[in-house]
Amino acid sequence: MSRYTSDEGIVLKTSEFGEIDRIVTLFTRKRGKFQAIAKGARKVGNRFGASLDLFSFSEFLFYTASGMPLIVQGKIQKLFRDLLRTPLRWMAGEYLLCVLDRVFPFERREEELLDEVLMLWEIFLRHEEAVLPLLVRFRLDVARALGVFPELRECVRCRKKITGTPCFFSIASGGVVCDSCSREAQRLFPLSLRELEVLQALVDTPLGYGVKSSQEDRKAFEVLDVLVAQYLSYQGERKIPDFSSFLGRELSW
Repeated sequence: MSRYTSDEGIVLKTSEFGEIDRIVTLFTRKRGKFQAIAKGARKVGNRFGASLDLFSFSEFLFYTASGMPLIVQGKIQKLFRDLLRTPLRWMAGEYLLCVLDRVFPFERREEELLDEVLMLWEIFLRHEEAVLPLLVRFRLDVARALGVFPELRECVRCRKKITGTPCFFSIASGGVVCDSCSREAQRLFPLSLRELEVLQALVDTPLGYGVKSSQEDRKAFEVLDVLVAQYLSYQGERKIPDFSSFLGRELSW
């Protein structure tokens, strides 16, 4: 069996290793999230070029003997450097990587999420106004891939359809709960009926279609941004910030 393998994917993050090397956390088509060593990657004029940069989709050649695989070479398939032109696009593109790095398990193949990241990067370049709704949608798709997609139409406890207010989302129970069941549910997040309708419409809309929203809906997405961050943090057992907090913290440096 050959010790050389090829795969294509994106870089989630890198960290320094030794004097001139890097440990690279990748998300690839065949393996999902895993780590590899890029020897000499910190040297000026190294052989990897921009293939290890954020917002690069590349094909990699790996050598595996024992322990962590080595990245032998990287060939860029597509660059999304134009995301760096505005802070909002930059941070939105990086936030996708942050979510996968923090809550997605190692060595779990999930091609659809890789393709979704690439599609969202493309959309962010053309439609900056769609950033927040699509980041809400992406985290729900991550929850689906993890097998913890929330119930959004019926009370998760009594199975009655949610038709009025007040209504709540139980982060611990995994979905919406009616007023009657809310007394026994844990980790409640209050939702208006409009916020719930916006969330339902978002998951029903095929990815890639334009997201048009009123001022009221934009306020709803700000609430939903916080909700899905808390939900995915709880289910993934590792805290991720909501995008508004992530954006504010990064831009304050």
